[in-house]
Amino acid sequence: MPCQHDQSLALLQFKKTFSIRSNASPWDFPYPKPYPKTGSWKEDTDCCWWDGVTCDIETGPITFQGSRLSSLVYLDLSNNLLHGRIPSSILKLVNLSVLILSSNKLIREVSSAVCELNSLEILDLSNNSLNGFMPQCLGNFSNNLSVLHLGMNKFHGTILETFSIGSNLRYLNFNGNQLQGRIPPSISNCINLEILDLGNNNIDDTFPHFLETLSKLQILILKSNRFHGLVKGTSANYSFSKLRIFDLSNNTFSGALPAEYFNNFKAMMIFDLNMKYMGAPNYSSYDYSVSLTLKGLEIELVKIQTLLTSIDLSGNKFTGEIPQSIGKLKSLKLLNLSHNQLTGNIQPSLGNLSNLESLDLSSNLLVGRIPMQLTYLTFLEVFRISHNQLEGLYPKESSSTHLITLHMKGIWDCVDFR
Repeated sequence: MPCQHDQSLALLQFKKTFSIRSNASPWDFPYPKPYPKTGSWKEDTDCCWWDGVTCDIETGPITFQGSRLSSLVYLDLSNNLLHGRIPSSILKLVNLSVLILSSNKLIREVSSAVCELNSLEILDLSNNSLNGFMPQCLGNFSNNLSVLHLGMNKFHGTILETFSIGSNLRYLNFNGNQLQGRIPPSISNCINLEILDLGNNNIDDTFPHFLETLSKLQILILKSNRFHGLVKGTSANYSFSKLRIFDLSNNTFSGALPAEYFNNFKAMMIFDLNMKYMGAPNYSSYDYSVSLTLKGLEIELVKIQTLLTSIDLSGNKFTGEIPQSIGKLKSLKLLNLSHNQLTGNIQPSLGNLSNLESLDLSSNLLVGRIPMQLTYLTFLEVFRISHNQLEGLYPKESSSTHLITLHMKGIWDCVDFR
């Protein structure tokens, strides 16, 4: 079925709303420099053959009304050099289900007019320089919204307090802003939430225990804020039972490590051999992403494997001994308890973590010898135990053939290790 004239006209009008810099530096692009897809958009040619355009007889025609693509449902302009404010014309595309403007150079505040797009399922404005306050209406303007990604901007003020009952949010990412205040209890209304990333802000609060009720939560990242106080879990079996990534690093949490939570991390106790990536349920091309410290490197995971399991409680003020219950988490790949005030011996039960690839216990007050059971960790690549009060040698019987990084500085009598 050939493209109709009014459809071509609508797309050509859309093309006129932006410009393409032919002299853009390759350093402006996070990926290999793209070519201008709209170069093939020309008059008197069939728009169904234009680059980036797909014609589908089932979804109906593109219509032209007042210089708007009024029937547009999916708009992805990510990884370009768009600058200035978000155009008001985009906020009039009332049929949009997906709006992705990430990784551009957009600035200024986000207009509350975005909340008039009440058909949105995905809103991703991440990796720009947007600032001001987040529009409070974003918390409850659409029960269709499953993805809200405003990370890596310059938003300030408090977190949205308007998350309503019936919310369909599955992915909420405000990482890397300048948000302050506390985590609002209304987030617990987002009963379908799978990922919550509030890392790298200025949130000043105690641990939000009300998040325990989010039975589908798989990833919780609160790192690099001003959280403080105890992290004392409950004995309820439902508490964080599906959690696979738990990152509270670089705060000032204190008291004992949350042994009750370790007992409830059921998803970290079993091996899931089905390698999948986490993404929006109705849009297979949209993958969730988070920022994590993996084996000592700060990286952004642009795709999250369901196989990845991690606990990072480093850089806090936790005291007491390492709970034996951590040894139950047999699918755990990354464990970082460094830079705390932990005492006692290294638990032999850590030898049960047969899937572990990185173990960091450095900069604590641990004593005694390194347990022989740690030699069972055959996949271990990174092992850091420096700056403690340990003694003796690393067991020569280690069966790990993957060990790349071994930090043991400050261990008494450790003189013959090779």
